[in-house]
Amino acid sequence: MLLSRTNFLTIFSGVLLGLLLVTHTQAAGGRMTIQQISNTNQLGTWMISTPAGETITDSRGEYVKTIDHVVGGTYGLKVNSPRKARTTVIVYHGNEVIRKTEDSNLSFTVREDSDVRIVITHRFFGTIMVTSEPSGQPFVIKGADTVTYTGTTPAGFNSVPPLYYTVEFDRLNGCRTPRNQSRLLDPNGSLFFHGVYDCREPLTVGEVIKEPIEEEPVKLLEMTLSANQSEVLPGGTVHYTLTILNLSKQSAEDLTVSVQFNPEQGNVHSVRNEGILKNNLIVWEIPKIYAGRRWSTTFSLNTNEDLLVGDLIAMTTRVSGKGLLEAGILEEVLTQEVGVTLLPQTGLRAEFLLTALMVLVSTLAFSICPKRSVRIKTV
Repeated sequence: MLLSRTNFLTIFSGVLLGLLLVTHTQAAGGRMTIQQISNTNQLGTWMISTPAGETITDSRGEYVKTIDHVVGGTYGLKVNSPRKARTTVIVYHGNEVIRKTEDSNLSFTVREDSDVRIVITHRFFGTIMVTSEPSGQPFVIKGADTVTYTGTTPAGFNSVPPLYYTVEFDRLNGCRTPRNQSRLLDPNGSLFFHGVYDCREPLTVGEVIKEPIEEEPVKLLEMTLSANQSEVLPGGTVHYTLTILNLSKQSAEDLTVSVQFNPEQGNVHSVRNEGILKNNLIVWEIPKIYAGRRWSTTFSLNTNEDLLVGDLIAMTTRVSGKGLLEAGILEEVLTQEVGVTLLPQTGLRAEFLLTALMVLVSTLAFSICPKRSVRIKTV
C-alpha cells in the first residue's frame, strides 16, 4: 500500500521533530563528575547536598560518578576518608580551580548548566627503617615509582607512600656486600631492612681491597602499556601488553617493573614472564635488557559483574633500576584507562542512526513518486 505525499510528509516531519527533541533533551543541562584517586585500592565515600534540597550519596566508594543536569546555586560536600588517609579535594569549573581544600566538609557555588569536576585524592603513608652490621654504611632505597631515599645506617623514613621497595647497600672494602632486599609497603605500614656484611675472610697484612667506583651511565627507557580495547562490558576481559624499550647504548640491569591496579574492579590472571601478584601490584624482576632491545609481557583482567557504566579501569606502570631515566614519560602515559559500557563496542552512534534513517526516508520518497515512462524512438 503506497503512502500519499501528504501522509509521507507528516510522518517525515514527526520523525525529525522527535529526533530534534531527543537531541535537545540530551544536550540540556550541565554535568558534575566526582572522581576519587588513591595510591591504594582504598577509597572513601561522599555526600552532596544540592541547592534544590536533594542529597546524593556515594555509599559504595566509587572511582567515578556523574550527576546530570546541574542546578545553579551552592552545593555542600562531605567526604568520609579511608582510615589514616590524607585527603585533598579540588573543585574545577572547566579547567579553572574554584576550590581546593583538605577539609572533609566544604561548599562551593556553580552557575546553572555548568560542567563541574570534583577530584578527591587520598594519600597513605608508612615508615621504613634501615640498619646494617656493621653500622654506618650508605644505602639507597628505590620504590616502584620515582621515589628514592638515601642515607647511612641506621636511618628511618616517615610519610612513605605504599609501594614496592628495594634497598641497595653500598660496598665496604674487604667485605662481601649484602644482597639487595625487596618488600611491599602496605598502606600505613612499616618495613625493616637489615644488611649484614661478611667480613670473616682474613686479609693479607697491608692489603686493602679497593673496588673502583665507576659512575653509572644514565639509561634511557621507553615504557608503554596498551589494552586491546578502550571499552569493556561488566564481566568482560581486557588483555594488556607491557613493553619496555632500552634506548640507551648500555644494558639496563636489575630492573623492577610493576603495574598497579584495583582488585575491586577485577581479577588479574595469565601473568607471563614470571610476574608475581602482590596485593594490588604485578611485579616483574628483569635481570637485563640489552642496549637497543625490548622486553615485553602480557596479562589479562576479568572485570567484575557489578561495575557501572562510566567506571574507569586504571592500570599504572612503574619501573625502577640503577642509573635509570624514563624517556619523558608523563603521568597520563603511565596510566592506561579502559571505560565500562553496557553497549557493544560496535554499537551505532546517534548520528549514524540519523543518517541511516534519512537514507531510508529518501528511498521511501523515491518509491512513492508517480512513475513516468519515456519512449525512445530510433531512426
